[in-house]
Amino acid sequence: MKMNSFLRSIALVAFLLGPIAGWEISNAQAKRTLNIGVLPQEQQSDLLKRYPQILNGKLSLEVVDDIIRYLQARPEFDLVQVVDTGNDQLKLVTEKSTRISAVKMDGIRALSDSETKSLFGINSNDVLNQDALIAGGERLRQQYNQIGYRNASIDMEIPPDGKGNVEVHVKVKEGVQTLIGTIQFYSPNQDLNKSIGKRLSRQSDNALTDAELADVQKKTRDYLSDQGYIRAEITGPEISFNTDESRAQLVFKIDKVDAYSVEFSGNREVSSSTLSNSLELQSFYSASPNIGAELAAKIKSLYLARGYARAEVQSEESEGRKPYTRRIVLNIDEGPKIRIAKFEFSGNISRESRHYAVLLKKQSSDLIQRDYYNKDELDQAFKAMVIELQNEGYLLAKINSTRTQYNKEKTQVSVFVNMDEGSLTQIEDIQFTGNTALTAEELLRVTELNKNEALKLANLEKAIANLRLYYQEKGYIEMAILND
Repeated sequence: MKMNSFLRSIALVAFLLGPIAGWEISNAQAKRTLNIGVLPQEQQSDLLKRYPQILNGKLSLEVVDDIIRYLQARPEFDLVQVVDTGNDQLKLVTEKSTRISAVKMDGIRALSDSETKSLFGINSNDVLNQDALIAGGERLRQQYNQIGYRNASIDMEIPPDGKGNVEVHVKVKEGVQTLIGTIQFYSPNQDLNKSIGKRLSRQSDNALTDAELADVQKKTRDYLSDQGYIRAEITGPEISFNTDESRAQLVFKIDKVDAYSVEFSGNREVSSSTLSNSLELQSFYSASPNIGAELAAKIKSLYLARGYARAEVQSEESEGRKPYTRRIVLNIDEGPKIRIAKFEFSGNISRESRHYAVLLKKQSSDLIQRDYYNKDELDQAFKAMVIELQNEGYLLAKINSTRTQYNKEKTQVSVFVNMDEGSLTQIEDIQFTGNTALTAEELLRVTELNKNEALKLANLEKAIANLRLYYQEKGYIEMAILND
């Protein structure tokens, strides 16, 4: 039996800075009265419901501090403070916020009332906030831009209402809405210019917006890909306007305007329609000068993913029968599907070979689990298996070498793996330092770790997370584990 090595100790050092700052009160713990007469009657009633000890006459400084925080959070106050008037008597002092008594809009025709109010976000009885007003005006301007009013301007005035508050007057100059007039395409391929111009003519009379321009560009690219122009490069649009900017002309330039067709040769087990669908040519675009090689690589990847480990794909490119057309033929040598006959593990291991074969398959792709060979996917499975062994406590586990051996017909492969599992690391002791507020026994229960059990990395990470959460729930928000 293999000797187990022991982790000498796990030292979880907790750097404890104490509970949330501001909770500790002066040792004097003075008791004082608080005069809240400055507040309106409604607010006094609300405060007395929350803090009935105000009526009892004596308040701790902690409660007074809490009252200040509560009032400061209310929007109607700019300032809340407490003044010491002597003889253990405190007086509440507040400064009232300026409020908006009315919001008036003028000049808005393109937006509905509900949309305008929602975008502006400022309502009657709100506390006056200059930043909020600026942000609301900017939202309105951006919305106008999104519906084609490129030169809309938003002005605001804030006159006093004579009652201590203010009104907000929003004046909008919408200007003219810019619509798309014509969309033109220029390339050496005149037939393409006409066909794509006809397809995009439906966008005319739509408002000129960023979203509309993005939609025109997307539809242009989609049309080119769908028609086989998979290398086409689009430049533009260049935008010009008429005198009053009510109409815009969009001009695009298109280069590399050859339409490609793709054919398949040599495929027997996988249909041409399946291969064509896998290329997704309707949405495909490439700047590569050798598109044939790029498409061949995609087809080979499909075959490898299906277990054809020896598949080869070559491409041939030639001119098509019509101008501005090219033809790509993908010549396929499928080869046989390669099945995995067996896995055989050897080396410094503690369990039977079958155990590691099962563990490997659990970390593998669907293809490997169905016993089909794919080198890249198998390599990924080996890496995942090593991580799993490390999580089980075999911290030094590693794959030394792998070797594959084909059968005579080269339809099956045996995989031989030499590995060093290493020794199982166990927890010998668990120590805590720096924990002044909580006992080691309490922290040990939180970690859910035990002496003499295997050190599993996942369990160790969970233990550290448990400790952090436990301290945070106790109010130690700045706690840190120094040797994490």
